[in-house]
Amino acid sequence: MQDFPNAQKKVKNEFNLTVDDKHEIQFRYHGPIHTDGNLYIYVPQDKLLMLADFVFPQWGPYGNLGMQQSLLIYDQHFDIVLGYDFEYYVGGHVDRIGSRDDVKTGRQFWWDLIASIKQGYQTVSMDDIVKANGGFNGTNTFTIYRAYSNAVDQFCINNMLNTLGWAKKLIDAAAFMEIHCFLTYEYVGINY
Repeated sequence: MQDFPNAQKKVKNEFNLTVDDKHEIQFRYHGPIHTDGNLYIYVPQDKLLMLADFVFPQWGPYGNLGMQQSLLIYDQHFDIVLGYDFEYYVGGHVDRIGSRDDVKTGRQFWWDLIASIKQGYQTVSMDDIVKANGGFNGTNTFTIYRAYSNAVDQFCINNMLNTLGWAKKLIDAAAFMEIHCFLTYEYVGINY
């Protein structure tokens, strides 16, 4: 591996690159998020933070909430990101630089997904789904489960896009909403 002569510090999860006496770039690994090795790249003197495939400034998230490895980890990274002192946020793949407010909006989107699924669980009647599918007969458990999850997902989609207004708050928010709702359905079902 090549040595970098301007490197001030090199440890397992941290690397600082001093460009000159006024410019430093900090590389930090806070655990897997989008992919293993996805780095936080921070330029403190410019208050700029880059974390690819986490928040997409002013856009709805890409599929699977940016192809996250784990929604438990995804949730935790909002606090890590907001722990940085930044004004400018680069998320990659969209045509704009973001801000702290964009990250806070991404976190609110996530919280609204969780709340929408929880509300869907309370609203959609499992009894009605079971009856509509001929009752449990020993061969249709997955069919009933899928029908129920589809109904909760449809509740979530409508709630997110229309009731909570995300269709107007983020560019192209509807594109992957079905996928986001299904993933969140599974996440809430396992973790709450």
